[in-house]
Amino acid sequence: MRKISFLTIILIAIIASPVFVFATANQAGAVFLTIFPGAGPVGMGNSFTAISDNALANYYNIGGAGFIKNNDITLMHSNWLPGLAPDMYYEYLGIVHPVKKWNGVIGGEITYITPGMINAQDETGSINIEYRVFDAEGKITYATKLSDKLSIGAGVKFIYLFLAPDWVIRTILPSNTGSGEGVAIAADFGLLYKPIDKYLNIGLSLQNLGPNINYLQSSSSDPLPRLVRLGFASNPVHDSLSDLVATMDLVKVLVFGADSTGETFWQMAKEELEDTWMGIGLQYTYYNFITGRIGYFLDYSGDRKGFTYGGGIRVKQFKIDIGVDSDIYGFNTSNYRISLSYRF
Repeated sequence: MRKISFLTIILIAIIASPVFVFATANQAGAVFLTIFPGAGPVGMGNSFTAISDNALANYYNIGGAGFIKNNDITLMHSNWLPGLAPDMYYEYLGIVHPVKKWNGVIGGEITYITPGMINAQDETGSINIEYRVFDAEGKITYATKLSDKLSIGAGVKFIYLFLAPDWVIRTILPSNTGSGEGVAIAADFGLLYKPIDKYLNIGLSLQNLGPNINYLQSSSSDPLPRLVRLGFASNPVHDSLSDLVATMDLVKVLVFGADSTGETFWQMAKEELEDTWMGIGLQYTYYNFITGRIGYFLDYSGDRKGFTYGGGIRVKQFKIDIGVDSDIYGFNTSNYRISLSYRF
């Protein structure tokens, strides 16, 4: 395995995946899968693909989990974009568990987001129904270290969208026979390569690979937000007193069947560049106790850009972090993520 080059592995991963057509993120369904979990990565401009050294590897790059030597559990809570809806919440749970007899690390995650209560009315306004909608995802993962420099991983996920109860649809729209639920199964693949110990990590993650999300009792479907993440990280300062990490992520949403008819190569190239998200960040930890983070995130086509920041404190096996990316949005809102991690 050591004779296989890093470039060869990347090419195999891309060739083995479905044939993609570049497109914008707003052409996909289940967009909650593109929301970045974890206070730590958010504080660094949403960049974590080439680090992925804790349970958040389940989301950012499961390939990184192969290097993890301890059990790790991460919980995250966010009152998500209260400037849009005060009762919108985003929750995340991730876990990794090394298993020696399997020569790898197993793990999983659960993601849940709800915009709160929805009020549905018929055309006359005589029927008024209130209910809660939500999106959820559950995933199981496995990662293994192929060498001291390379680790790979994969995961399978179940995606569920609850848009409206069937009885609400029948009450509000009696002529509609569709369902307000959507389901899909998808896979993630990732690798983390460390060509220069501590000075350079390269991460590649392919996410949400699978068929469209289908709406039950209906012929309609939406493409998943299939993501390609490419990350770079460096840890030039690493001793008992100080630890400094620099990181950068490039993220591209891929969608089947994008229409580029009539566009020149340069027009398509410009659009793809503008629709690629970029995050950069720095993390400094003092005495393995207190951590500070700052980053910058740019999503040109989605009109999201600005600084992010955060920090954390470790007490024995516990760590609490906060990450803030309120400034990247083009409207007034707060947006905090609070994470609690336990490593044992």
